[in-house]
Amino acid sequence: MPGRAGGVDFRVGKGGGLGPYLELTSGNFASASASVTGSQSMSASIGASSQSSHQWVTLGVRGTYEVL
Repeated sequence: MPGRAGGVDFRVGKGGGLGPYLELTSGNFASASASVTGSQSMSASIGASSQSSHQWVTLGVRGTYEVL
């Protein structure tokens, strides 16, 4: 599922708004790799057999301001 977001703005003053914000995101990771070089070289990889699903929830406050 791609990200889903929603929120509500409450008017604050003439040109502004402020309100809560919620975002739900999900993703699958099929592979990853990393390598480090320096005095000792290291590398690691994860193949398709180690697939995993991840979900994120973001909650915050959103503000808007309109220049009049």
